[in-house]
Amino acid sequence: MEIKPVCGSASGNTGAECIGCDIVSGKVNIPGGIIHSGRSVILAADPQIPIPGFLVITAKRHIQSFAELTKEERSETSDILSCAEKALKELHIADEITLVQEERSCHFHIWIFPVHPWIREHFGTGIQHLREVSQYAAAHVDESVWHKVSDTAAEIRKYFGSHMPQAHFVTDKETEYVYQRSRSVAVVIRGGRILMERVFYFGHEFFTLPGGGIEHNETPEQAALRELKEECGLDGTILRPLAVQYKSGGSAEYSFEVSVPADQEPIIGYDPEEPVDNPPLKEVLWMKLDEICERDRAFLWHYGLMAVNGFFDEIKSWTDELSYPRHDT
Repeated sequence: MEIKPVCGSASGNTGAECIGCDIVSGKVNIPGGIIHSGRSVILAADPQIPIPGFLVITAKRHIQSFAELTKEERSETSDILSCAEKALKELHIADEITLVQEERSCHFHIWIFPVHPWIREHFGTGIQHLREVSQYAAAHVDESVWHKVSDTAAEIRKYFGSHMPQAHFVTDKETEYVYQRSRSVAVVIRGGRILMERVFYFGHEFFTLPGGGIEHNETPEQAALRELKEECGLDGTILRPLAVQYKSGGSAEYSFEVSVPADQEPIIGYDPEEPVDNPPLKEVLWMKLDEICERDRAFLWHYGLMAVNGFFDEIKSWTDELSYPRHDT
């Protein structure tokens, strides 16, 4: 087995490839698949060293050092590292671990190295034995070992599904979603119905418009059409801008009225920034205004729905009855 460095591998080999970038892009075959894909980092079994429970946390951004991580990225990395260590110990995969992070690597990653009994018996413990153990494992690998690596990764993934702390992660993600990142949404109307998405974010389910973050060198219009295509499979055309909301974090939120071909129907698409094993996008559907709860309708007015033909007349037809949604306790 040829060992390529994660921009500097535990085996000591060097080379030009960036395994970190290849892990993030999916170019590398990960034994057992991705264990956990967060907003900023990925946890997986090391793709080169055949030791069950030998894990690597890899940054999604091509950065070199821990100091380059943002506050939110450091927090998420800490949560994932803590959960991974607990998984290794509580699943009795290893009772001791060694953490390694080398700045000489050109792509930030953290190795989580399990100290198995055979490692302790033949090599002892400590970081000084890491390279020797890795080379030994690579030299004595067979198919059954890689199966064990994959099975162990599956065990840890299952553990993450029920133990990964969500509160802090969700709070940071919600803060980014609401305040820090500029976003674009598409308002698509057909026969008086609004194209909506049923999603599960921030610990609860709600309905929202197709849309998402604006990428680097992308206009708000391009972002709205790209997100509509990714999430709903529809080819959109911008009709006009509806609203711009400037948020306290310095970012902005843009909304556009968008038309789609009459012969196209929405399908559940994907969000490349979200995990594939449990995506937050659950359903895409056409909804009447009175089918949407008042909480979610409030965001539609925020996005300028009142300026779309027919909806101002809808509001004018309402009575002056006083009502207010109950609070979720």
